[in-house]
Amino acid sequence: MFSAVHPSPECCARWSRCTAPTYFVATVLALGVALTAACAPADTPRSGDAFAEFDLPNWSEQVALREAWLERRHEMLLPMMRQYDIDMWIIVNEEFHDDPLTEYIAPPRPYTGNRDIFVFVDTGDRLRSVAITGFSEVNLKRFFESPDEPRPASQVLPELYAEHSPQRIALNMDGRKGMTRSLTYATYGYLSEIMGPEATSRFVSAADLIEEYLDTRIPEELESYRQLVHLTEVIAKRALSDEVIEPGMTTIGDVRRWIYNAMWEYRVGTWFQPDLRHQRGGRPNDTSRGFLAVAPEDWVIEQGDVLHLDV
Repeated sequence: MFSAVHPSPECCARWSRCTAPTYFVATVLALGVALTAACAPADTPRSGDAFAEFDLPNWSEQVALREAWLERRHEMLLPMMRQYDIDMWIIVNEEFHDDPLTEYIAPPRPYTGNRDIFVFVDTGDRLRSVAITGFSEVNLKRFFESPDEPRPASQVLPELYAEHSPQRIALNMDGRKGMTRSLTYATYGYLSEIMGPEATSRFVSAADLIEEYLDTRIPEELESYRQLVHLTEVIAKRALSDEVIEPGMTTIGDVRRWIYNAMWEYRVGTWFQPDLRHQRGGRPNDTSRGFLAVAPEDWVIEQGDVLHLDV
């Protein structure tokens, strides 16, 4: 599962070609399980037993862990920018409309300025990191130039452009995935206006850089990834067991709600809604987009049914 290795000096492991990073907030695993026997339903996960081995960090511990990873990830960024011929990378986080990249390039904390902007510049001999935020934040200073009295982007960005004269300025636009095209039309216009027509002519997509940055994992993340995958497998197995399902009584919706409750108990989220697909002997299978269709919420599970869970 983790055999491909990224050829970098840091020996970073390329775990997957996926632009949805798996930290303590998301996990993906697919299991197909045949239901052959069942006893009693359960609305919420039981205390102890299979979950007793899991001691996941709380939110503040997760932040500290991910900030430790961030130091290593910033070390990788300059070679990646040069690989894709990027001289400046600008990420804009908007209040109530977070850029999905923000928590992976800056400390994973709330940002509530009207527009909080993070800039990476290849100066020729080092990576320069500048945060242009509405409010000063002490943890930003570990990773970015971030003054106690923030200055507006309309001053800082033109100054950075004039000082470094970047030929290619990458923005989070275009690309195949939502992570690569998060820049809004209004913010593109704002950057163009304050930086001027010459800088605007040098705007390019950051899509390839974003995918490279998110796809490259560091060794320190591996144990956390293993823990999440194991937790997901335990949740999935229990969801399809007689702990949750009573044939003739339990519905697809009951199982889905149990999974949500299990995730709530262990402070994890999911990339997409848990999907359950259903097969029964002697009945034609419903399909959607060429696959077995997601089962209706009110479908009652019977003994001998086959369920496929994607969670």
